[in-house]
Amino acid sequence: MKTLMLAGLALGAAFTSSAQEASDPKALEVMAQARQALGGDKLAAVQALSLEGTLRRLMGSGPDAPEMSGEVELTARADRYLRLETLTPMPGLPGITIGFGFDGTAAWSGRVGSAQASGGGHVMFVRTGSDRPGDEERTRKRVATDHARFLLATLATAPAGTSLRFAYAGQAEAPDGKAHVIDVSGPDDLALRLFVDQATSRPLMMSFKEVRPQMVVRRMGPGEAPPAQPPAEATAAAPIPEPVEVQLALGEWKAVDGVQLPHRFTKQVGGEVVEEWEITKVKLNPALKPDHFKKRS
Repeated sequence: MKTLMLAGLALGAAFTSSAQEASDPKALEVMAQARQALGGDKLAAVQALSLEGTLRRLMGSGPDAPEMSGEVELTARADRYLRLETLTPMPGLPGITIGFGFDGTAAWSGRVGSAQASGGGHVMFVRTGSDRPGDEERTRKRVATDHARFLLATLATAPAGTSLRFAYAGQAEAPDGKAHVIDVSGPDDLALRLFVDQATSRPLMMSFKEVRPQMVVRRMGPGEAPPAQPPAEATAAAPIPEPVEVQLALGEWKAVDGVQLPHRFTKQVGGEVVEEWEITKVKLNPALKPDHFKKRS
């Protein structure tokens, strides 16, 4: 089992004065209430957070879309970020780890380590669509956007030094209650809508647009070495898929040392569940090595 982790220094103080000056006071009030509901002073004191979880993802749409399972590791500080996903294409075959992150100097993405042959063959699959070889700016935006989404969804905070605008968009009603609706915008084309439960003040859901992950699968014969470069269909020659509207639901909130944290993350597209993380173990303030955010060979 790999670890989903979040770490940061003074995460609760990540709302900068510049962000507040440009924001709607009602929206800022709702966000302050959310941080209080998630732990208040204990939330502000969190410097690191680790969650162990499993990952299930549909690689496409429709009833025949292939499903992959595996593990996810996400690590962040207020100014650094790392996300690793290890997926297995089918039982009995080795998994492959795909990652992206920011090490404090540069953003990166790509395969981490190398898959080993198993028995009579090998399967290699590569993330496509949102990342292109040599497109550092696209990678940087993707990392920055994912970093901000995760911090806002789980801790109602923003990355350090990021000036975001919060606008109150009204309220949403559902059979089980009402939610405040907050529109969030910022640098790197960040745009999302955050739903905050009026009864508990906890985040319920986040909606945004993104390019869904895709994988190129290639079967290799016994003894055949994996290529040094991704196959042509996974490079810039392939068209970039259009972003789709995604709803990220946060569920199974549980208290961990006085801090409320979601233990289930569910992504839906068009009402269909396309990805789910189940969190099984949580630890506050784990130690992180200095090179934790560097790209791993």
